[in-house]
Amino acid sequence: MKNRVAAVTLLILMVVSFLLMPLALVLGQLGMNIFLVSPEEEGVIGQAVNVQGTIETQNSAYEIWFANKLVASNISEGYYVNANFTIPQLSGGAYTIILRDVSRRVNATHPFNVKVSNTIQALDPSPPAQLQEGSNVVLNVTFTGVQSGTAYFANVTVELPAPLSTSYSETKKMLMIK
Repeated sequence: MKNRVAAVTLLILMVVSFLLMPLALVLGQLGMNIFLVSPEEEGVIGQAVNVQGTIETQNSAYEIWFANKLVASNISEGYYVNANFTIPQLSGGAYTIILRDVSRRVNATHPFNVKVSNTIQALDPSPPAQLQEGSNVVLNVTFTGVQSGTAYFANVTVELPAPLSTSYSETKKMLMIK
């Protein structure tokens, strides 16, 4: 009989603690945490990033650091943080997002990769003009996230419209100098 009473008492305590567990999350008792970063693992320079997490101090100042640069700061809503920042001008590579509780001086971290990206834009001719065989075309190539002194390769392909439907490709080496 004593074993049944002990078992029932233990079961009731377990159920009560399970029911009160979400309350602990709301009250921020889990401490510093980054539970969502969007985009999740990587992005390119100039891209918007959303960070959501919790800090240890209610309605308190927080900071978000990216690659040792302060990119966002505000006051938490309760213990909850929801902030946006833009990926700053950096070389491609692995970095850390840091959520900092300013008053307690504690951090939560999350890994993040910055990818090298590029855009190619033909400057000539301006629409609706057309090119003739033998005409020169100026291409404006923009790279972001590159490292100074590093060689990058671009495969440039020109595709002709139907009925020709021919394509010409050439790989060009570019040395990045900032």
